[in-house]
Amino acid sequence: MKLTKSLFLAFAGLGLFACSNEEVTTDATVDGGKSKTMVISLNGISEGSRAISAAEEEGKVALNKVAIFYTTTAGNVGHVTTLSNTDGENWTNLTNGTGYVEHSLPASIAQVYVVGNYDALLGNLNEIGTAEILEAKVINAAAQQTFGNVLLYGKDIDGLESVEAGDGTHTENVVKAEMTISPLVSRLEISGIQCEDLGNQYTSIDLKKIGLTNFYTTTTVGGTIGGLQAPAESAEAQETIWESNSWAADAISGASLTSNETVWSPAEGKVFSYNIIPNSTLATEKLQVRLLVDAKRGTTIDPISNTLIANVDRQLAAGKIYKMTYKFKEENVGPWDPTNTQCVIVDVTVSDWEVVNLIPSFE
Repeated sequence: MKLTKSLFLAFAGLGLFACSNEEVTTDATVDGGKSKTMVISLNGISEGSRAISAAEEEGKVALNKVAIFYTTTAGNVGHVTTLSNTDGENWTNLTNGTGYVEHSLPASIAQVYVVGNYDALLGNLNEIGTAEILEAKVINAAAQQTFGNVLLYGKDIDGLESVEAGDGTHTENVVKAEMTISPLVSRLEISGIQCEDLGNQYTSIDLKKIGLTNFYTTTTVGGTIGGLQAPAESAEAQETIWESNSWAADAISGASLTSNETVWSPAEGKVFSYNIIPNSTLATEKLQVRLLVDAKRGTTIDPISNTLIANVDRQLAAGKIYKMTYKFKEENVGPWDPTNTQCVIVDVTVSDWEVVNLIPSFE
């Protein structure tokens, strides 16, 4: 009797974008005449964007293509499949619930790793021979700023569950994988800027630039963060950091706060938005948001008080959207001081990008 196994993966709540498909050649030789048939189904559509953008809806996450790594218990890659919506019938079956079917995979396959929106971030997929190599791949924050192309990752390494009912074609030795694929980054949205007591010391405050300090620049696929960019000791040194990390700051032009009731935003329905590597648990490494200003008394600009900094007083988590209103008082405006983070009050609300559960699909 020929031994055949089927593996089901259902991806829910993800968005799709047109994208070229990559050819990946791997060793799909069956083991001792035995093989597995993999059936994979994906559903859902959403969109995204970058920088000064529309506020992201809770529960939305985008996907343009996937790379599926099938490995042995030891983590050795036996086969890699890539799929996108340029794949005709295969993509249609993947996204309409019918299920994409791939035959003759090694029977030794015991684990599944899924990477969405990988593009060129993983390099040559044929060179990823083990799960360890895959999880050591470095992802730069700069490459995660296109919100319709955020890398998603998940794995099932705890043993594929047997499905007694089969897949509708095979009735014996059918297995399934269940996992979650989710972003490796957090999203920060700054919807408005307000000076709550403007009018005491200053008549107006011109907004010049907003940007992140104390941020990380890299993470691995496996979740190891690195590249901490600590606050600079001077405005000039911070500009150098921002020049090397242009995604982390935005210039503001023609914006002025003229009363304590003024809440300035980039445009109606728009926000400053950044995809960031989640910070560590250390209090000294919490994310900060720097605001550069010209504080005015009439038409005279205060030559010393020109900046303030908000400390995001929480550990950030991957897959979360942090929505923030930047509220401050006149006393918070001062000279450059990387340690002055205790006074500014920010309102932060948290919502989830959709946690994408991969569940069995029987079609």
